[in-house]
Amino acid sequence: MLALNARLSVCARARRVKGVEMYESINEQVGARIKYLREKRLNISREEFARRLDISRPSVANIEEGRQNITLVQLMVFSGVLGVSFYDLLPGEREALSIDSLADALPAGTDSDVLAWVKTL
Repeated sequence: MLALNARLSVCARARRVKGVEMYESINEQVGARIKYLREKRLNISREEFARRLDISRPSVANIEEGRQNITLVQLMVFSGVLGVSFYDLLPGEREALSIDSLADALPAGTDSDVLAWVKTL
């Protein structure tokens, strides 16, 4: 019984470690996106970015390097300062939404005037 408990404990630790690695990877990806957009879109220093965000420069550095967790509220603030969508900071591939796919996504029975307007976008 003791051996079984020890094996279960090792398995639980392994799952936690894998989970931590996953979160660290997400933090690194989000941080890299933030850093890229700060440098390429705004062309400002970490210090200026921190000032605009009303946080410390070391916090910006830690977030950009994936060493610090970022809250959803912070992501929203970062996206506003960067001038991008909240979703643009999240990891993963995003499929571009075409006007045709938008029109196709409208519910059945959508007014024909609305459908025509969507297609003019």
